[in-house]
This record gives sequence, structure tokens and C-alpha cells, in this order.
Amino acid sequence: MLAAFCIVCGLVLLASWAYIVRVWFLSMRWDFALGTVRGSLIEPARSDDALRQVQGFKPVIRYAYDIDGQTYVSSRFSATKEPFFSEESDARAFIERFPHGAKLRVRVNPNNARQTVLERRLTFIDALPAYLAIGCIALGLLLV
Repeated sequence: MLAAFCIVCGLVLLASWAYIVRVWFLSMRWDFALGTVRGSLIEPARSDDALRQVQGFKPVIRYAYDIDGQTYVSSRFSATKEPFFSEESDARAFIERFPHGAKLRVRVNPNNARQTVLERRLTFIDALPAYLAIGCIALGLLLV
């Protein structure tokens, strides 16, 4: 009974993790377009971390890019989790990396030119649910 519970928990964790990082998986094959920073700002925000809700700052980088002669504007930065800083000075240092007019490589979904990301990095924290899922499944298999 415990083995089945561990395996089911692992599969549920793995499925929810795959749903969360689906854009990361999909964006692997997206095309690149040249983009230009149109502006940036810092917004007060709350973290989306379920374990600790803290007040902080969300940097927003607005960029434009052209696909087939049409200009699009987006602000999506990451394929997994948007940047969040507890200190405004850290958020300011982050957006200073993207000065107005700077050129960027933008990943663009070839099936939907409005869907983009600037970064595809998967951090340890992003992958942690997958590691826990694999651990639960392995434990369940050992208990069988």
C-alpha cells in the first residue's frame, strides 16, 4: 500500500512539474529573432513562492521584435519563472543589463509569434519537484 502511494505521489509530482516547465521544453526548438529593448521598469510585487510569501520587486523588460514584417512587443523574460528580487537595488542592477535600445536574441514560437522568452535557464529550484518525484517513484519501487 505504501509503495503504491509513493509511486502515485511521484507521478503526480512529475506531471505537475512537467506542466509548470512546459514552455521550457517547448522553447528548445523555437526560432530566434532579433529584438530591441523598448524600456524597463520595476514593479512592487509579491513572490509566487507558495512556501514564503514576501514583498519584493519584479523587473519588467519590454522588448520589440519583427516576424514576417510585423512588429510584436513582449515582456516575458523566462521560460520558467519571472525574475523576482527582495531588494529594489538588486532589481535595478538586473534591468541595467538591458538598456533602452539594446539588441537581444528573442526565442519565438514559430506557431505563435506572440509567445516568446529571452531566457531558457532551468535552475535547481525549478528542477526540484522532478527530483522529488523521481525519489518518490524510486522509493515506491523499492518497497514493492
